[in-house]
Amino acid sequence: MKGKTKIGIELSKTEMLVIGTEVEIIDILRYGCGILYMCITPSGIRIPIEFHKIDITDYTPFAERNYKNKAIEEAAREYAESVIDSFGTNGVPNGVSDIKEMIALGFENGTSWLSNQIKSIILDDTLTDGEVIDNINELLKPTRMY
Repeated sequence: MKGKTKIGIELSKTEMLVIGTEVEIIDILRYGCGILYMCITPSGIRIPIEFHKIDITDYTPFAERNYKNKAIEEAAREYAESVIDSFGTNGVPNGVSDIKEMIALGFENGTSWLSNQIKSIILDDTLTDGEVIDNINELLKPTRMY
């Protein structure tokens, strides 16, 4: 998803996001009663921002927009890095609940990615029925990424 800041947001003592800065929303973090968007700023900084400080401008999921045409290995590595960076302290989970949340997010986004890949193969009018089956079988082959 993408959004624009509703207010100025301090990144450091010398750097700030001004009102209307467009950010890439890569994840939604739920902690207790609070909801944060994990965002990437135009300068590439990853920062959690409270949901009420951002107006959503594009609801296309980050995973769908960025991983749609990538090999599963590359998509999995990039997604894993983004999830790890968004949890705990410096990417280190703060306990079992963070680890469970990371696994759940990975599963949810993996199934979403796979579903989108299969849909795009099925809807590709240039493929024969045999090619559709072959492409889906290739997509479903087990791979070991790490």
